[in-house]
Amino acid sequence: MNPIQTATAYHLMAAEDLRETRINRHSRWSDDRWFFDNLTPGHDAAASTIRWDFIMPDGSKFVDPKWAILLDAHRRLVWSLIVDPRQRHRYKPGSMGKLSRRVHYLARWMGKSGYAHFGALDTCAFDQYLDNLLIDKQNKANLNAVYLMEHLALPVSLGYQAPVLAKAGIPVPGSAPLAWHDSVRGRETAGRPGTGIRPASPRPHIFAHNDQRLVHA
Repeated sequence: MNPIQTATAYHLMAAEDLRETRINRHSRWSDDRWFFDNLTPGHDAAASTIRWDFIMPDGSKFVDPKWAILLDAHRRLVWSLIVDPRQRHRYKPGSMGKLSRRVHYLARWMGKSGYAHFGALDTCAFDQYLDNLLIDKQNKANLNAVYLMEHLALPVSLGYQAPVLAKAGIPVPGSAPLAWHDSVRGRETAGRPGTGIRPASPRPHIFAHNDQRLVHA
C-alpha cells in the first residue's frame, strides 16, 4: 500500500531509524531520489520524482555530508507536506516534480546565503529570499508572476508546517514565514490608488492572494 495513502509519519521518526526505511516500493528515505507511482497514462517520470542530488552553489551535491542537517530538514518538510499538510492541500504523485523544483530553489538559496537550518530564517531572511526571486525575474525575460508564485509557495508552507516539524525536533522559524507573507500581502494596500499610501520601497512588489495567486505590479 502506498504510504501517501496510509499517511505514515516518517517525518517524525528518529534519523537512525530512517536511513534504510522504505517509503514506498521504489525508494528508501536516504535515496538520492524519491520515485512515486503515477497512474496517469503517458505521464513523465520526472513529474513524479523528487531529486535530492542536485548541485549546490558551491559545486557540491545536496546529498553530500556537509548538507546533512539541511537535507534532513527538507526531507521531513516534504514528507510532512505529503502526509500531514496543514494547508489541507495534499501533493499527488504527479506533482512531485513541482515540489522538487521548489525544494531545489529554497535549498540552494539557503546554502548560498549561509542559512544552515530552518530555525535560522527570520522575516529579514525571507525578505532577502523575495529579493533574490525579483533579481532572477529581472535577469530572465521569460519569467513572470507564475515563476514567483512557484517559489514563494514552499516558504509559506514552511510556516504552516512548523508545528509538525517541531515535533520531530527540527529547528523552525516560528511565525516568520507567515509574518513575511502577511507583509508581502500588505504591500498591495500600500500601492493602491486612492489609499493615500505610497509603496514603502521603490523596488517592484509581489502581492499574494490567498496563498494561491501572485500579481506583479
